[in-house]
Amino acid sequence: EGWSALPDARRIQVCPFKNYTEELWNDVTYNHISQELAWQLSCPFDVDVTLCSMDENNEHCIDVQNSLHKAPLQVTYSRIDPHPKLCMKFTTDKGSSVRCPFAYGYLPAWNMSVTGQLNKLQLTLFTQDKAEFKVALCNRTSANKCDPIEELYVTAGTV
Repeated sequence: EGWSALPDARRIQVCPFKNYTEELWNDVTYNHISQELAWQLSCPFDVDVTLCSMDENNEHCIDVQNSLHKAPLQVTYSRIDPHPKLCMKFTTDKGSSVRCPFAYGYLPAWNMSVTGQLNKLQLTLFTQDKAEFKVALCNRTSANKCDPIEELYVTAGTV
């Protein structure tokens, strides 16, 4: 909001995000200890925030059920698994914008490597904090189907 130094001057309200929604992404944070993904808006603005999951081809982001927040000033998602395909979607009257904060090392929380030799598979998990993972070994029967063979619960320490 701005106005002239003259007494009783007319006030003008301007929101810098109206035509530049990229600024909305600047305040996305992740707390590794509390597992909270948060976002706070700097000024009032009509925006919807949703979590979504990127499909296998990274072409479409499918909304996560019950994650929509309409026109909030602050959003906090709790108990978030920092997966590279987990994304946030901002929707304004200008359209939608999707980013995946854990992809490409932007907000890295864990990494995994797999090595295999002679009927033996080794999975190594690297985390910044102590974490629990559910790991499933499965037999891929089609492009979108994997039949579970064995499931393990693993506690990973820090790097």
